[in-house]
Amino acid sequence: MNWLSLIDLMQHMAVVILFLVIGYRLVPAGIHRRIALRNGIYGLLFGAAGISTMLFPLHEQAGTLAPMYFIVAGLAAWLGGPLSALVSDAGMIGVRIVIGGAGLETGIATILLATAIGLAFWRYRPQDRNRRLYFIHPVLFGVLVSIMGFGVAAVILPEEVRSSWLQRYTPSMFLLFPVFSVLVHYFISSEWTRKRRNGIEDMNKVMSPKLFREQLSGWIQARTPFCLALLDIDGETVQRLNRELSRTHLRHQVVQRLQIWLPSHSAACWLEGEQLLIAMTGSPTRKLPYVPPGTWDELQTLLSSPYWINKRLYHLTPRIAVTTCAEEDIAVDELLQRIYAALQHATAPGLQQAVHDHDWLTLQIRRRTMIEVHIRTALQQKQLYLQYQPQYEVRSGRLRGFEALLRWQHPELGSVEPEEFIPIADQTGALLPIGAWVIRQACMTVAQAIPAPSSMTISVNLSASQLLDPGLAAIVEQALADTGIEPHRLEFEIAEQALSGLLEQAELPMKRLQALGVRLTIDDYKMEADTLIHWRKLPIQSVKIDNTLLQEKLASSNEELSDSLFEAIKQLQCDIVAMRLETYEQLAFYKKNDCQFAQGNLLGRPMDSDRLQALVVAAQSVDASSEAEPFSHS
Repeated sequence: MNWLSLIDLMQHMAVVILFLVIGYRLVPAGIHRRIALRNGIYGLLFGAAGISTMLFPLHEQAGTLAPMYFIVAGLAAWLGGPLSALVSDAGMIGVRIVIGGAGLETGIATILLATAIGLAFWRYRPQDRNRRLYFIHPVLFGVLVSIMGFGVAAVILPEEVRSSWLQRYTPSMFLLFPVFSVLVHYFISSEWTRKRRNGIEDMNKVMSPKLFREQLSGWIQARTPFCLALLDIDGETVQRLNRELSRTHLRHQVVQRLQIWLPSHSAACWLEGEQLLIAMTGSPTRKLPYVPPGTWDELQTLLSSPYWINKRLYHLTPRIAVTTCAEEDIAVDELLQRIYAALQHATAPGLQQAVHDHDWLTLQIRRRTMIEVHIRTALQQKQLYLQYQPQYEVRSGRLRGFEALLRWQHPELGSVEPEEFIPIADQTGALLPIGAWVIRQACMTVAQAIPAPSSMTISVNLSASQLLDPGLAAIVEQALADTGIEPHRLEFEIAEQALSGLLEQAELPMKRLQALGVRLTIDDYKMEADTLIHWRKLPIQSVKIDNTLLQEKLASSNEELSDSLFEAIKQLQCDIVAMRLETYEQLAFYKKNDCQFAQGNLLGRPMDSDRLQALVVAAQSVDASSEAEPFSHS
């Protein structure tokens, strides 16, 4: 490789990028107003940048020009489309003809062919901002343009110039053109993102998020009372407007209507996710601004009127949450968390669209009361059901069994999360009959879908109140007798937090369950090795590790700490079960640390009993074929 030619091309590359930076900053608003205007500006910028490489040329023998301008022509076509290609090519070809001299035909041919490659990428490529392929497309583009330039030079250049040109520039082209393509592509993409945030705000005359936060902080420090409203634009409508320009027009129209409605002493800013913050103060009166009744309904009506975009009408259904700050010493982040929490309940049944944060607290009380009332009859109304998440052996990949997960679908409350209703059911005493039903239902599923002699297990969660219930052993014994499954196939999971402070009381009930032959597991292990000392007298067979907590510890600790934690569990002669597995990197980590079993969305999501049976049949057929035709592991 000729290092002087490489340095020459790098200098030209720096000139082109600098020219693009300066030009892009001179016309920030026009790039985001109209697509045609934006593409025309792209053509002018790239064309001028390419012309700059011709006006300050690198000369080879017989006056041949260095070829940096045709990668610029290709990028103009790729990033700006046909209009950009036409404008940039017209300028560069015109200047090239005026310059004349040796290599004129080569220059024009390479510009046109590079433009053709750029237009092909513009027309057929996948979305270039896809993060997985962010750098692959620019690199591929640079390589293709390099190959094209190499071929044109080999065919068109005179024989006395060709050999010198190829030796001097071909290695540098194959190295620098992909790099140059990546740099320009990254610059254009990042500028678009930055100007989308700032330019749109300039165009709509609203504050940037940074300036808005500074305004709120200033009011808080000055003890100036204010109201804060959070508007969330209908996501379904925005998704249909999948082009950035259309979304920009929507935001512009929203802010135009808002500016008519906004009172004096107010501020607004756009957030990510089509959300708008509005702050109103009573300054200089030092009192909370008076908001007449129906003000927020008026705003909702104003913003819900149809929007005319791309010759079509679109309707919005904004959600509004409101909070106040009256001489409170509060951080801006805490204030935003408060209003975000209220926004999540702005569409709850029976409430107005505009929800105040104190209304949200009332809603929480109402919802808890409804759960307390309806959980008592959920079992009789057949609203409860089970889903089953598979567990696998880490080393062999064989299906080990399932964990039974309780679900509740209520006609008014909708789908209620277990984390919400199980503690309430436990406090009200409704969990004991529900727990007995779960044990029996899980055993019935195993008996029907996984009959003996299979060794697959079913895991059921137990709360502290269930474990300490004197009738638990009888319930388990009856369920095993009625369904006929082997006791060792039934496993009970008790959360570590539930056992905290109850080790003495829990020892006898756990030994009674052990006497029945069932397995016992500590669930949601918090990765504290010193707690293992207290477990030695408990009859446990396995420990389930909370993967989220483990990852947090690994992020802040070294490998020696994680090794000691695993060793501490192994000293109890317990199996290790990884839970909430989400990535292959986590799976590799557990495999490295001799973890026996794992479950999580990476391996299989919770499923109903029909899908469970189909998975069992498929797993058994795989096991049978493996036994008939054994394979060796490397």
